[in-house]
Amino acid sequence: MGWATKGPKDISEEDVQAIIDDWDKNGRPTSLKDARYPRTAARLCLMCDRLFTEGFTSYWM
Repeated sequence: MGWATKGPKDISEEDVQAIIDDWDKNGRPTSLKDARYPRTAARLCLMCDRLFTEGFTSYWM
């Protein structure tokens, strides 16, 4: 997820969780305003959130 945001390419799971928490707090937008790839970053937040909560994810859901 780091490559889609403005962060480093390799980020820890805690950093990913912090990004997801901010995304969730902001109403789960379809685009992350300050990201390198705003729509991709938001989609990755959705996918990571599903992975962490449901144990699986899919791009098509």
